[in-house]
Amino acid sequence: GGMLIFALLMSVISSFFEEGMQGLREGRLPVIEGNHFVILSHVTNQLAVLLEEICYAEESNGGVLIAILSPAPKVDVEEFLKDCDVRSWMKNSTIVVRSGDLRRQQDLQKVAVQAAKKVVIMSKPGVPREEADVVTLTSLMTLRSSSWPSDGTCIVQCQLIRNQVLFARLAKEGSKVLTTIDFVSDLLVQCSQQCGLADVVRSVFSFEGDEFYTKCIQGVGGHTFLEVLFALPGAIPIGVVGQDGRVELVPPMQRVLESGEELVVLATDDSEIPDQSTQEKLDPQLQQRWHSYQDGPGIQEQPLLAQTVVIVGWNEMLGAMIVELDREVGPGSTLVIHSPVPVAEREYFLEMAQKRRNHWCKNLTFQHSLGSLGARFILEELPFETASAIIVLADSEVHQAEGSSGADAQTLAVCVQIQDILLLRGGSQVILPQLLEADSKDLALYAGIRDYILTDQLAARITACVTEGPQLS
Repeated sequence: GGMLIFALLMSVISSFFEEGMQGLREGRLPVIEGNHFVILSHVTNQLAVLLEEICYAEESNGGVLIAILSPAPKVDVEEFLKDCDVRSWMKNSTIVVRSGDLRRQQDLQKVAVQAAKKVVIMSKPGVPREEADVVTLTSLMTLRSSSWPSDGTCIVQCQLIRNQVLFARLAKEGSKVLTTIDFVSDLLVQCSQQCGLADVVRSVFSFEGDEFYTKCIQGVGGHTFLEVLFALPGAIPIGVVGQDGRVELVPPMQRVLESGEELVVLATDDSEIPDQSTQEKLDPQLQQRWHSYQDGPGIQEQPLLAQTVVIVGWNEMLGAMIVELDREVGPGSTLVIHSPVPVAEREYFLEMAQKRRNHWCKNLTFQHSLGSLGARFILEELPFETASAIIVLADSEVHQAEGSSGADAQTLAVCVQIQDILLLRGGSQVILPQLLEADSKDLALYAGIRDYILTDQLAARITACVTEGPQLS
């Protein structure tokens, strides 16, 4: 009788232990933690970049626990992170994964979202932007219904700029809502105007190397921004966070700082930023030269000229790009768009994009070219040699059919053909491709393409910058 009872007891314990281990493998057990980071995300390239940047940023603070809640099985997420070589960049942080619905209260409790310091909500990939925002909106409503996180803030990705105010109203006070796709689209346009600017953007929005920080520094109150520039060894001031929380980047040199205002600086690490300024006054000779410059003609603003811009490929980033382009070019400018997407569909999209952003293009007129992206005889008809900017987008149809790698291969193949056309015509314009996979940069460099924008990587890095310094939003 005793042996039977013992066998039954061991069977119960074994089943209980096996069930517990299975729950641990599947990510059903809750995280017991506080003051940590929570990321609500599907498995995307942006997730890996965001994690890497946060780990770099938190290294000097001793690391942080990052809890990921994803709809994908825990094993799949961990395998994805392993493929991304998580051990090489995790530093002294800890990453745990739980599986569940990003909109269910019970699943959010698995990552202790109620006790989190920061909650990052990433947009759902691979779906229309409206649908992605609906999923994010539902997650925000669940958090708001429980007043989660109790003492933390949210950083939320938003696809449509018209939803930004609604998201901000639903999120906790102090939370930040980011329309990263629109911002990256603006950067894509800016980088197409100048050779080498894309490399600067890639370096600035990263916690590896120099990073953005905001800090209140004693002793700068009452001094001009120019004086402060030379009073902070180890850091480069680039802006000011006013008393109202608004960020003013590259303010006038004679702007007088007020006590309590924070500075936006670039530094290799937050430990390099001094607690107080080390120089009360600017060198008199430099001050004299600055006043002489002010009394002179200074830098004259140049009028915007009519330009021709060529875009090859088609995706939804064009909606924000045309608005930025319209601000950067003079009256009478032309935007030539080459894509296999039917012209009627393009015209409808461009009209709706302007309506959503309440901006109607006054300087740009649209000219459409219809055909295969890689059709050489059609590409030769495009005015590349007279264009002020040439942008090659990751085409949405190719992306949907062949994935990110296929889209990048198509993009780079088009770039090489444009390079050859320009070579034959004696042109030297900058060709700026949009890439999706980080691995594609090696192929781009091999093809002689130095300027490129990794849009998913850049969006994730911008999200990480705001996660670490919310004032930067």
